Amino acid sequence: MMSKLQALLFKNVNKREVSDICEGVNGLVAVTENMVYLLRGRFLKRKVVKAYTIKSITSVRLRKPTMLTNGYFQIITSGNDDLTERFKTIFHYAKDENTVMFKATSYEHFIRLEQLIYKFRDNANEPAVVEAAPSCPSDDVFAKIEKLASLNEMNIVTVVEFEKKIGSTFSNMIDDSYQHGYPFREKYLIEESKMIAHDPCKLHFKLESLAHFYLHHMYTQPDAAKKFVIMCHKDIELYFRFLDAWSVQRPNESPPADPVAFKELTLYYENKGMFWEAMDICHAALHYGVKDYTIGGYPARIERIEKKLVNQLKNS
Repeated sequence: MMSKLQALLFKNVNKREVSDICEGVNGLVAVTENMVYLLRGRFLKRKVVKAYTIKSITSVRLRKPTMLTNGYFQIITSGNDDLTERFKTIFHYAKDENTVMFKATSYEHFIRLEQLIYKFRDNANEPAVVEAAPSCPSDDVFAKIEKLASLNEMNIVTVVEFEKKIGSTFSNMIDDSYQHGYPFREKYLIEESKMIAHDPCKLHFKLESLAHFYLHHMYTQPDAAKKFVIMCHKDIELYFRFLDAWSVQRPNESPPADPVAFKELTLYYENKGMFWEAMDICHAALHYGVKDYTIGGYPARIERIEKKLVNQLKNS
């Protein structure tokens, strides 16, 4: 039976074009080959259909529900990624117009939606890669950025002048990064991280973006898993500098309590059976006061991993 939210969606969207749809606690997400639709609203609240082109979506943030909180499915585009950096609790996501909350029973379905979005986005980008490859302008663009960076290092241009000059360059590259596909997007993110290397706060969030990027391409790109691990370790090594910089730049705000690197790298190592490495990351998280938001937090996670390690040693 069609829900009220689905009925409202299909007044605006051709039902035959929808490849998959899933309804959560406070809204629904529908995916077509070229568009993603998000409809939020409960009870008497006004309901609005938001539409995103597949190419405009930079990533999807998907969090698994816990026994205490719902999960969330958040759509990130080039226009709202900076805003989400300040989200610290599940309540921020619940209020976000680009996010749908969901219960544990819908988790697997939302995973399929996430995979479908990335599949359609990669398919949409493939023709552009073939057409642009012979005359790809990226080499000239990055050569210009490298030249500006060297001038900045030699104090020929100041940091302010440096950021101003290449700011326009990066703004022109944003659309191109999606047209050229995975390699160009990767290079764009890496070069942008070099540009902000002097600011630990900005660099932290850019390393998180890189970690997310590699995480979502882990099963489609052979080198993504290795690079994901590298980016997570870089972010963890940077974290104490990030906290110091945050306290200076935003003294009245608390830093995000659940950075990507600690949790996702722990899960990666645990799934790979690399329990010693997983516990090292957990202990680092405890040292920095990072939250897990699962029952028992990182101490309980360490206990679970220790049990798996004991069983592994017994069976070896």
